[in-house]
Amino acid sequence: MDRTAILTAALIVLVVFGVVQVVQVNALKERISGGTLVTGSSQPFGGRPSSASSALANLQNLPDMVGGC
Repeated sequence: MDRTAILTAALIVLVVFGVVQVVQVNALKERISGGTLVTGSSQPFGGRPSSASSALANLQNLPDMVGGC
């Protein structure tokens, strides 16, 4: 195959992937704005609730976690 033909084919594939992603993003935007998007968690941002005491304990154990002296 010719070098320009390979580059043209690669460019066409990239454009097709870009178009597919644009369609998927627009569909996702519509689902978010319409309120039909369902997440797997009932908590905000899908995280677990954090407390100051657990954060403090993690900070105190930080040298052990990273292999400190």
